Amino acid sequence: MSVEDSNIPAPPPQGAPGVAAGLEIAMKWGAALGGPEHLKVALQALEPQLKREHQLRLKQLEIQRETPEGKLGRQGNGVSTSFV
Repeated sequence: MSVEDSNIPAPPPQGAPGVAAGLEIAMKWGAALGGPEHLKVALQALEPQLKREHQLRLKQLEIQRETPEGKLGRQGNGVSTSFV
């Protein structure tokens, strides 16, 4: 039996904690959905929404950079204009 055939997940890679956490979440969702094929289908269904949200966030950041309020917020005057 090879490693790919077993149901034991591979250990997360050593490196950035966000990558390891993301991989762990993906493995859990894959198992919950009945396998990696179902996870892939679910992620493909989400992709258009995620792209729209990403484009919206990029536009918000661009507007923030162009406005005087956004520039003031970055100068460290204690006023935050972000709503993250």
